[in-house]
Amino acid sequence: MIMQLDFWLLVILIITALIALSVRDLLAAVAALAAYSFFVALLFSQMGAIDAVPALIVALEDKDKSVRANAAGSLWNLGEASKPAIPALKKSVEDPFPRVVSNSAGALVMLGIPKSELVPAYKRLLSEKKCTYRISGLRGLFGLVPPADLFHDALECSRDDELDNRFDAGDILRALMDPKDRTMIPLILKALEESGDQDITDLVLAIVQYQPQVTEAVPIFEKYLTATDPKTRKIAAVGLGRLKENSLPALPSLVRLLGSDPDTDVRVATAEAIGGIGKKGKEAVPGLIKAAEKDRWPKVRQAAIRALGEMGEEAKEAIPVLTKSLKDPDAV
Repeated sequence: MIMQLDFWLLVILIITALIALSVRDLLAAVAALAAYSFFVALLFSQMGAIDAVPALIVALEDKDKSVRANAAGSLWNLGEASKPAIPALKKSVEDPFPRVVSNSAGALVMLGIPKSELVPAYKRLLSEKKCTYRISGLRGLFGLVPPADLFHDALECSRDDELDNRFDAGDILRALMDPKDRTMIPLILKALEESGDQDITDLVLAIVQYQPQVTEAVPIFEKYLTATDPKTRKIAAVGLGRLKENSLPALPSLVRLLGSDPDTDVRVATAEAIGGIGKKGKEAVPGLIKAAEKDRWPKVRQAAIRALGEMGEEAKEAIPVLTKSLKDPDAV
């Protein structure tokens, strides 16, 4: 097996050298060598046997950081066969290159090393600029350090340019905002206040889950009712609706939005938020009646009618409108 491996490595090395020599551009030569390094690591991994481990251990100390990273990744993929590499992998988590650290830590955890022994390595990954590495650190530290220590990085990476990073960090962020842990409330409120044009969906849906309800969120949500992005206005209205009677101070803003917002979904969410406030929001009845009668979109009219229903006796004047709505051909 080793002899066959040596033969193919020699072939690959010769081909790579020829490519590099035939290319005058130094960058192209470097790219060819990088491709060689990756292919070697992949070949080791695909062998799936303990025979590959000694060579991969040696590769963990290669001068090329990509070779070191690919070697660690291959050991991770090899599974239990990589046990002899545990000492070398423990050394590799001190590597200055974050991908080596991330892959080495992943391999060690796979081999049964407790994450608690890798906390320093995971914390170093959090200091990296790229969210790919920071997410690796977040996953490793989750449950080992206070959620507040991870909140900022999880939030920032949940807004990363790369879609996969947003999804992965978003999952971690939502897990950190446990409604049973009220120590997270100040962090969430501060993040909401400072989010500007950023997506606030996860923050809104988290803060409204706390019991007793966090009334400090009401003026923050109200502020976002005037945001440029209709998705932000919508989720702000949803948040106010979830806080029910506590959102009464924002009722005038909700009524104005219902009658003026150009986005259909925002008007629906606004009507539903008013309905969530219930009977105490009786001052919104005229605005709801107008929306139920005159809004051009059926789903807005229906949302307004449902909100009027939530008002009970306080919406007696809406009975003719409610009766008329039964003949609405677009009603659902």
